Amino acid sequence: VIFKSNSDFIGLPTTEQTTDKNGQITVTALTATASGTLSIEAAVNGARVSASLTVNAATYSLEASPNTLTLGVETEVTFTLQANGNPLGDTAVTLSGENLTFSSTGATTDKDGKFTVKLTPTGSGGNRTISATVGTDTVPVDLSVSKVTFVLTDSGGGKDTSFVGDKYQTIKLTATLVIDGKEVSLDGTPVTWTVESSSVSCEAWMRSAGAYNGLMWGQTPLSLTAAENDKYAPAGTAPTGAEAYLTDIVGERTVTVKASVEYNGQLYTAEEKTVTFGNGPLSVFEKPLRYMTWKEAAQKCGSLPSDSSPGYHDETNLPRKEELQAVSGPGNGGYGAAFAAKWPDDPNDYDWFRYWTGELLVFGSARIVGLHDGNVDGYSLVAGVLMAAVCRRRG
Repeated sequence: VIFKSNSDFIGLPTTEQTTDKNGQITVTALTATASGTLSIEAAVNGARVSASLTVNAATYSLEASPNTLTLGVETEVTFTLQANGNPLGDTAVTLSGENLTFSSTGATTDKDGKFTVKLTPTGSGGNRTISATVGTDTVPVDLSVSKVTFVLTDSGGGKDTSFVGDKYQTIKLTATLVIDGKEVSLDGTPVTWTVESSSVSCEAWMRSAGAYNGLMWGQTPLSLTAAENDKYAPAGTAPTGAEAYLTDIVGERTVTVKASVEYNGQLYTAEEKTVTFGNGPLSVFEKPLRYMTWKEAAQKCGSLPSDSSPGYHDETNLPRKEELQAVSGPGNGGYGAAFAAKWPDDPNDYDWFRYWTGELLVFGSARIVGLHDGNVDGYSLVAGVLMAAVCRRRG
């Protein structure tokens, strides 16, 4: 028996076959490429014979895991292709679908009928239909698409707000995850917080604008009593919950914050949030002048007073003791903003950081404030004592 070549079938023998004692020939692994009533022809001793076969169309199914995508997020999806309830292995598949980005539109199933493709839904939420073409047949599968937003909001702070008692300011940040319009609780879900940048515009700031000195995670302000090196991260430990606090003792600082969270196996990163701290205790000052006598400081910042009566003299434009105490270390109400700003020590080099005020005392002396603890003292104007000086901000 010699079978005639037939495009409707794959697996027909191409060589001469011999019937068994019952006149039968068995063909294994015969695959029909079409459905309906199909004919197979053969030649037997020069005569043509034929047989008809009824071929039912294959019933395909395609399953996807996971079957929910997130808008704009790439997800690895494993598909399982079956024909008539059985895995369809080693089969080429072509994929298509609207508002979807495919890592590959072509795949070949493994022995279990599985193949994997990365998908990214575009456009808006809703369902997506993926069509898998197998030969001349097309098998659809629907996947749902969730719209997810992860955002940061802030409260407190702002360039026009005042510091608490002119000493520090706290800004609260809140991370919110919304899926299909419904807020999702992040209780017990770790949120990663980072400060991406910090910039201080204060005139009395003597470090690089990007230094983080004076900024701390949490609601408790830093308390500085001595000089320190430049810092390039906030003090303290970043939180892990949906709320974060940043506290600043400097003022006129702009901070950019970033947060991310992993939810149901997907990582979401919020758009960076920029927050601004208002005028702090340093905002009343210009850049420090370093060392000089009281008279030199008064002339540099303003003018000498017309008389030497005890009390504060506005015309000097030197600070009041309370203004210097507000930037001093703890002891008289300050949190050390002057140390955060890298103000210089006085020339005596005792780490007392003594600065002139505009206040005259009796017996020809002037008031100074030691920034290490905010304590006050008086020094004679006649002796030509040198101290650090800073002017009040003009204009």
